[in-house]
Amino acid sequence: MTAIDEYINTIIEQGRHDAQHDGSATIEAHHLLLAIATEEESTTHQVLTTAGLDHSALRDALDREYEHSLSAAGVSLATFDLPRPSSTGNLPTQMGASAELALERGFATTPSSE
Repeated sequence: MTAIDEYINTIIEQGRHDAQHDGSATIEAHHLLLAIATEEESTTHQVLTTAGLDHSALRDALDREYEHSLSAAGVSLATFDLPRPSSTGNLPTQMGASAELALERGFATTPSSE
């Protein structure tokens, strides 16, 4: 297994845990982004951290974007006393559409070794 294969597997596995924490049935692109911010051995993690985008900061930004998107549709979370999603008992095993698209686009832009 190559280093990039190991890295991708690590990111997907961490993404599974972030998805479970969110109560999500699938791993989505934002779970993979959070996983990249968690993986301390990567250059990408260092770049994100240097920009002030560690796991916590990304989570906060994603939460704000979620609230903003709902607001654009006329829904205010402040109006409702909704609980945070609860963690599911099982780790998700399937990629959602956004994660599949992110991986497809990532592989499409990677130079082949031919």
